[in-house]
Amino acid sequence: MNWNRVRWLFVRELRDQIRDRRTMFTILVLPLMLYPIMGLLMLQVAQLRTTRHLSLAVFGSENLPADFLPPAADDTAQTVDEAIVSAESRDPQGNKITWHFLSQMPDSADAAPPNVASAPGVANSLEKSATRSWLRQSDFDAALYVSATENNTVEDNPQFQIVANLATDNSQLAASHVHSLIDNWQQQSLRKKLQASQIDLQVLEPANVETLDISEDQSKQVMLWAKVLPLIMFVWALTGAFYPAIDLCAGEKERGTLETLLSGPATRREIVYGKLFAVICFSLMTAILNLLSMQITISVVAGQFAGVQPEYAVLMGPLPLHSIGWLLVLLLPISILFSAVALAIAALARSSKEGQYYLMPLLLVGLPMVMLPMLPGVHLSIGTSMFPVAGAILLSRSLVEGNYAEALLYSPLVILITGISCWLATRWAIRQFETDTVLFRETDRFDMAAWLQHLWRDRSSVASPMMAMVCGAIVLVALFYGRLQSAGGELTWENIARSTIAVQLAMILAPCLIMAIFLTTSIRKALRLHRVSPLDFAVAMVLAISLHPSYVYFAQSIQAEFPFGEETKAALSGIDALLGAAPLVSLLMVLAVIPAICEELAFRGFIFAGLASHRGTVRAIFVTSVLFGLSHGVLQQSISASAMGLVLGIVAWRTGSVVCCILIHVCHNSLSMILVRLGTIFAEPPAILQPFVRLGSDMGFEYTGNWHAISAVLTIAAMAYFVRSPAKTVTRARFAKVTDSNPASSVAANAV
Repeated sequence: MNWNRVRWLFVRELRDQIRDRRTMFTILVLPLMLYPIMGLLMLQVAQLRTTRHLSLAVFGSENLPADFLPPAADDTAQTVDEAIVSAESRDPQGNKITWHFLSQMPDSADAAPPNVASAPGVANSLEKSATRSWLRQSDFDAALYVSATENNTVEDNPQFQIVANLATDNSQLAASHVHSLIDNWQQQSLRKKLQASQIDLQVLEPANVETLDISEDQSKQVMLWAKVLPLIMFVWALTGAFYPAIDLCAGEKERGTLETLLSGPATRREIVYGKLFAVICFSLMTAILNLLSMQITISVVAGQFAGVQPEYAVLMGPLPLHSIGWLLVLLLPISILFSAVALAIAALARSSKEGQYYLMPLLLVGLPMVMLPMLPGVHLSIGTSMFPVAGAILLSRSLVEGNYAEALLYSPLVILITGISCWLATRWAIRQFETDTVLFRETDRFDMAAWLQHLWRDRSSVASPMMAMVCGAIVLVALFYGRLQSAGGELTWENIARSTIAVQLAMILAPCLIMAIFLTTSIRKALRLHRVSPLDFAVAMVLAISLHPSYVYFAQSIQAEFPFGEETKAALSGIDALLGAAPLVSLLMVLAVIPAICEELAFRGFIFAGLASHRGTVRAIFVTSVLFGLSHGVLQQSISASAMGLVLGIVAWRTGSVVCCILIHVCHNSLSMILVRLGTIFAEPPAILQPFVRLGSDMGFEYTGNWHAISAVLTIAAMAYFVRSPAKTVTRARFAKVTDSNPASSVAANAV
């Protein structure tokens, strides 16, 4: 690659973008103006906060204890008429509360409140509706019913019932204030009773608890902004890269200059790198300017709050300079990743208008990776370091918070994963520019009749990449709604079997079969049902047996890194008991054979063949692995299934058929079921199995250390055979997936 050409293209693209006034306004001027204006609006809006005037109706005020009345109620009490006595008080937030002590019910029948207090806590829907209407008509925010309990005086144990419409803010505030008053009265009443009984009041507070905050103000600021800023920086880096990428790709198509650029001496790869460096510059520039503008604005706003509300000024203060430096270090890999993805997506767009439609889906896909570090309890570890973007954000948080030892420990893995992600995104962008059908698609109006005619007339033996992606999306959506529907009902083996078979046949296999029948010319080729050589079949059988111990170890490591919650464990234990009592033959048929056939025909068959067309081998391997992992409802199984899918994808690619994948899938799931079932039948492994398995801690069988080592060697040899053997078909495909159809069961957790 000629780097002088890349540099020339980079300068050309950068100069063209600088000449665009709209781009420069969005990148340079808008960040400098946006946050000061937002800060000004925040200060203006803060002045609009006013105290609320709440109204509270009290029934049975004669049952109120003498010392219950709110502060200042006795001093300001006045008689309004014969029915109502009013008093005023204020809650801790400064809201004004007017108490209306109703000594008798109003004369109007339709205005009278229902007698909810007659049966506290058991008011039916009719009474609730009538009370809601009465509160609204009488302009009361809440009502308090006070009565004496049976066999007790009011002073000993009054009965309170608060009636409020918690769907409104005023009613929530009034009810909360009354709750606090009742709690305070109960504490004071208990103290008086203890004093009267000559009991030491220390029994109420046996220990004096005091919290000493030794944190620095900067640490509090870092704790707050370390969680918020990564999300904001994600939006900055992505939007700063997306709009220049749209102009450099779709904009050049509209201006007619793309053909001139492609006919020059520069290769497609050099063109991509030149454009990529320009997009990275604008992404970095946007994020840096937004960060600096935000810091300046926060400093001014915090200074305004310092005299009025110092606690907010401390929390919202600007980040220290070293923290900003670590955030800027994070920006470089994130900007490279987003710039490459934006450039690849922009190459798909036929116009700037179409390209702008792709921004929202891209944001929605990337947000989970950014929201993950913001969840409570999520910290930097081996598991979280494996997630693109999320691992980099957690690493930057550790650096910002000063946890340098933790950051140093996991930084190599984070850098490796981020580098691989950037390389894949860059490769995708280069592939887009190397495909003329992508670059020179014409913008035309959508005609449903013509499109359907095109699908039927231009059918091929395998699906197109778009058909494969649509099929994968249909399968995932169907699984989402199907599992929600099957979640209810009685938990029995019959129900589990029926739901599993329905999911496999109707939601995984059916979409692929329907599309293969109507959208391709050969069902056999579309599903990759080709013959395999005896040697491939034999090596696949060895791989199916030898791979299972390594997969079990990997799955257990994933569960140790991301342990199940207590509710999930309880649900899994119930399912394990049902599976342990189910007939072995039906268990293997439902959870091993049927899932293997349906899932392999779908993922390693139809979807794999479509994605592998048009030189999409790598695309087919990774995309089908991700789709296969997402088809499992449990995160731990999704991760292990995606990894197993890569292995099956290589086998599917090299053998040119889905047959070996089905064989591995069936054997893999069957071994998981049999391994657990043997532990319930034998007190110790039979002599013939003792070299391979032993009695585990959970009363099931587990593999011995010697078999782990031997099976690992056999797995490496089998995979070396498949990797070194040539692809058997013209539709080259790769990585796939593996796992059990019922992700809710821990018995099947080690199934493919």
